[in-house]
Amino acid sequence: MRNRKLIENLTKHINEASYGKLEVILRNLIADEQQATASYLKAAHKIAEKAEEHQDELGMKIVKVLEDIANEEKVHVGELQKCMELIGISNKETIEGEKEASELLKF
Repeated sequence: MRNRKLIENLTKHINEASYGKLEVILRNLIADEQQATASYLKAAHKIAEKAEEHQDELGMKIVKVLEDIANEEKVHVGELQKCMELIGISNKETIEGEKEASELLKF
C-alpha cells in the first residue's frame, strides 16, 4: 500500500483522542478493499464461465489478471489491519473466531 508510510507517520502525530477518527477511516478503507476483492472475483467468475464455454484463451488470461488483482486487494487489507494495530486496535474477534473454528473443525 502506497500510503502505509503516511498513515504510520500520522499515527505518531495524532493524540489519543483522535484515534477514534483514524480507526473509522481505516475500517472504511478495509471495507473498500474487501468490496473491491469481491468485485474482482465476481467479474473473474463470470468471465471464466463464458471463456470456458467458448474456449476463449484470452478470456482465461483476463481471469488470471483479475484474480491476481483480487489477491493484491487482500494484501492491502492485511496492511490496513497492521495500521489498526499501530494505533492500538487489535482484531481480537477474528483471532477468537479462528480459535473457535479450529476447535469445531477437530473431529
